[in-house]
Amino acid sequence: MQIDTERLPLVDSIRGFALILMAVYHFSFDLDYFKIININMDVDIIWTSFRSVIMTLFTGTVGISLYLSRYKNSNSGHSKRLLKIGFCSILISALTFFAFNKNWVFFGILHLIFIISFLSPMFTKKPKLAGTLGLVFILIPVFYRNIWFIKKPWIIIGLSPVKPNTFDFAPLLPWVGVALIGILVGQLLQMLPTQVTKIENKFLSFLGKRSLVFYMIHQIVLFPLAWLLSYLK
Repeated sequence: MQIDTERLPLVDSIRGFALILMAVYHFSFDLDYFKIININMDVDIIWTSFRSVIMTLFTGTVGISLYLSRYKNSNSGHSKRLLKIGFCSILISALTFFAFNKNWVFFGILHLIFIISFLSPMFTKKPKLAGTLGLVFILIPVFYRNIWFIKKPWIIIGLSPVKPNTFDFAPLLPWVGVALIGILVGQLLQMLPTQVTKIENKFLSFLGKRSLVFYMIHQIVLFPLAWLLSYLK
């Protein structure tokens, strides 16, 4: 999601690309929800891999942006962004609870970004340490999972072998690790020639600069559209 920073057009374009992929993923979910198509997005390796790519792009660019933002933004600016993301994450939880009840989003991508943004000041000044810890956090769930972590609130850590019954779940592990590596990538990007970091797709960059708004409204458009198509098929 968007973190206002000293902007790099390349990063904005990548974030915008991730938003397009997210919209495709969510619209496919909507079509399946209304039984227009029949897919299993929780099991099919194509869809699980597709979601992993989207999550990697989102959390990675969050880490990059948080590193870049420490040069330009005040503590008050960071606090305002935290409030926006926190409010939107609570709103998503509330809306999905009343709309879907058992499948409500209790810890999705916005909740994750809120936690990452809250913890970021500990790591943005030490990108090499962030990158090392990031790799460790990515590897932990690869080698260790335990059914004990299915209990709430521990399930948000990401070490349960069973996915919770929710429409969007973005556990701390491995995705905090990807964001931490993004902090290191942010440092490396500053070493690249400006002609590289200024590579830009205008449309994707436009979306990338408004990613929080896009995230909050895209399903307001796509979900009713899928509902309408279910009556026309």
